[in-house]
Amino acid sequence: MTDRDINKEKLKKNFGKLLRESRNDKNLSLEELAKVTFLDDKYIGKIENGKRGPGLLTLYKLRKRANFSVDEIFDEIPEDLVVDDCDE
Repeated sequence: MTDRDINKEKLKKNFGKLLRESRNDKNLSLEELAKVTFLDDKYIGKIENGKRGPGLLTLYKLRKRANFSVDEIFDEIPEDLVVDDCDE
């Protein structure tokens, strides 16, 4: 596992934690969020647990259908977890 992989894992875990906190702040259950966004609740759970990273369509659905501030979530992620690599 490279430093790049470690950062990617930390980034996914951090994003997932912040997504869960944001969902809880909105008093939404995992199932309610899944229903509103037309995403699978197991998939959202994997994102919240840091097992999966969200794709662009997922981010769009969270922003448009569930009114999540994706910018605020990303703003909370420490910059040292972001890999500065033009191949990403």
